[in-house]
Amino acid sequence: MVEEGGFDVVIGNPPYGSDFPFAEKKYLQEKHIAFRKNNNSYTAFIIIASELIKKHGIVSMITPTTFLTGDNFIKLREILISQNIRQIIKLPYDVFPDAYIDTCISIIAKDPFKSDVEVANIHPKTKIKTIQDIETFVKPMDKTHWLKEANHNFIISYNAVLIRERILQNDLGRLGEICQIDRGTLPPKKTVNREVNNKEIFYWFDGQIYRYIFQEKFKRKVNCADLNEFKTGDMFRGERILIRQLISRQFRINATLVNKPFAFKKNLYCIYANKGEMNLKYILAVINSKLFSFYIYNSIAGMQKDDFPSLSLADARSLLMKADVQLHDDIVALVDVMLDLNKKIQTARGSRKEQIKRQIKKTDKEIDDLVYKLYGLTKEEIEIIESNA
Repeated sequence: MVEEGGFDVVIGNPPYGSDFPFAEKKYLQEKHIAFRKNNNSYTAFIIIASELIKKHGIVSMITPTTFLTGDNFIKLREILISQNIRQIIKLPYDVFPDAYIDTCISIIAKDPFKSDVEVANIHPKTKIKTIQDIETFVKPMDKTHWLKEANHNFIISYNAVLIRERILQNDLGRLGEICQIDRGTLPPKKTVNREVNNKEIFYWFDGQIYRYIFQEKFKRKVNCADLNEFKTGDMFRGERILIRQLISRQFRINATLVNKPFAFKKNLYCIYANKGEMNLKYILAVINSKLFSFYIYNSIAGMQKDDFPSLSLADARSLLMKADVQLHDDIVALVDVMLDLNKKIQTARGSRKEQIKRQIKKTDKEIDDLVYKLYGLTKEEIEIIESNA
């Protein structure tokens, strides 16, 4: 068949996450650059199927969604764009009752590049019963948007593309260029009874982080040298922002400001060593805003997972920040209010607690409104975000 030009059509539902024997993995890594970083079996199936079709042939696969925006699938996305990917349908949760994985259907053609592609970004909780149900969500999109992305992310949400275009009209800097951003460490191998000095001996944080909320819990002490992943004390002390890797069930980023010195686990990212002129409270407001939660949720496949939706460290470092002297101090002042209110509500009771809740909601909206203004969103674009919040 290959001697005759290849197959007309290849259809598959390849295995994912399967381990290859060493010799096969080595062969695939040497022969296919797209396989090298992720080593995922479904990547190999897509690449080889694309090679086995004839000119104008078609490959259609049901696979996990990880390749859409995953950091380890950049080369695969480049290949799929050049192979002229025709259609991507992101399926909702529970389409396949026996498979607990977020899935999509892709159609790839061995054709010259065309800018148009059909996409369907179906809401995760939508119930699908028939093929006709899926077809109602399919719309055309210009895939040249993907070429503008540094990592060629396959963003298939129209609204996310619209909001991104607005964000990119600003003079921006990546958060990872403005501050140092690192993840925490694995839990300590052992605890110590030595006095905390916040140089090499720290308290270990067992509490919780939410939006503008820091719930303290310190029971153990650790020596930095004993941590399973050695970390210097720089990220464990001083004013810094902590972001939870997992997003909330409301698909919101959870971040807050801390000052106390302590060591913490890997599911927290730390923003510290601020190299720019932006106050960390200003940065915190942008990270916790509806605008950023909306854009990131609709742009990153990992944020939409049914099980443990999460923000990667690379995604956090890539957040696009805009400086604004006129709005800076107003935003910082509101964040001061927000942090104070969220501290007070933890011990408030009865009518006082309800009063603080209303104040938090009001202040949160004021911050969101300033972030919308910061990035120059129109009334229509704000409505898109508010209606999906």
